[in-house]
Amino acid sequence: MKYVYYLTTISILLAFNLGCQKCTDENPKARVLNKGTGSVTLTLTSGNGGEVQFSDLASGSVSSSKTYPAGSLTVIYIIEEVEQTEVLNLASCTSYDITINSNNELVIFSQEIN
Repeated sequence: MKYVYYLTTISILLAFNLGCQKCTDENPKARVLNKGTGSVTLTLTSGNGGEVQFSDLASGSVSSSKTYPAGSLTVIYIIEEVEQTEVLNLASCTSYDITINSNNELVIFSQEIN
């Protein structure tokens, strides 16, 4: 009987401990949501020179999530023949939604990754 009690207690403590683990230095993730008035061509350039381009991302569409190194990320986007540039600072353990809003402005939403 004691064996079952100890085994149950250890299982509960182990499950609780695994469920409370926090993210440690995980690279940030980002995706692009186009809620603008037309299709957008968007280029994301990370601080280490890596580049991802989205050509003709249709209005109302969402890109897949990509992982980037923490630090500076340059976003260049063209919508309705107007080019805009923004520089973001991506933090470790964070997920970002890079959104083109209905006014064709860049808006960033972030959420910590647990």
